[in-house]
Amino acid sequence: MKNGVPFDRLFECGPLTDYERFAFSILFSEFEGSGIWNWSSMQFDKKE
Repeated sequence: MKNGVPFDRLFECGPLTDYERFAFSILFSEFEGSGIWNWSSMQFDKKE
């Protein structure tokens, strides 16, 4: 469990598509403090 998300349960919901996994990884990375995802540049921008 990380950030209150039980990852073992998340992936038991059924197979996720590549774009769903990508979206989850962005979301959880933002929770970790990686910054804000910039869709135009496809990278994280630092939080201000």
